[in-house]
Amino acid sequence: MVRLNATTLIESMIAMVLFGIIICISSITFVNSVRSSKVQKRFELMLLVNNELKNENILDEFESNINGVKIKKTISKYLDYDDISLVEFCVLDDEGDTLFIQNALISTVDE
Repeated sequence: MVRLNATTLIESMIAMVLFGIIICISSITFVNSVRSSKVQKRFELMLLVNNELKNENILDEFESNINGVKIKKTISKYLDYDDISLVEFCVLDDEGDTLFIQNALISTVDE
C-alpha cells in the first residue's frame, strides 16, 4: 500500500472544491443567459396567449402592451361559415417585429 502525504490529500480536496465552484458559477451564468433570451420571452408570451384562448370572453377583440410587447387579438368570420370565427393573436416586440402569430377557430354555436 502506498502512503500519500497529507499535502497531497489537501491539494486534491482544494482542487475538487475549486472545480465545484467553477461548475456552479458557469451553470448560474448559463441559466441567466437563457432566461434573458428572446426564446424565453417568446415562450412566456405563448403561454399567455394560450391562457387567453381558454378565457370566457374569447370573442372580444383587444390590444394591449405588456412589458414592451404588443398583443393584438382580432376576430373575423371564417370563410363562409357564420357559426365559426377565426381568432388571431399577433404578438409584436417593442421594435415592431413579429414574434409570432397564433390562430384559432372558435365555434359560436350556442349549445
